[in-house]
Amino acid sequence: MEAVYCNDNPKHEECTLGNPPMEFSPDELTWEAQKTFEDRDAHAIGMKRALDACRKRNRSWNQKANSP
Repeated sequence: MEAVYCNDNPKHEECTLGNPPMEFSPDELTWEAQKTFEDRDAHAIGMKRALDACRKRNRSWNQKANSP
């Protein structure tokens, strides 16, 4: 249903988010991880993954820069 709407309204904010993740890890599906509506939103989970990956890259770059 969303695809039909997005075909007709490609500039709508929900249609410009890209494809949501189709698979979830068990820790993303726990009660603790899903406290708010945003925690259950597939696009928000995708953005959290991207942020975590960015943080990991940044940490590894900082460790390499600080090592003798």
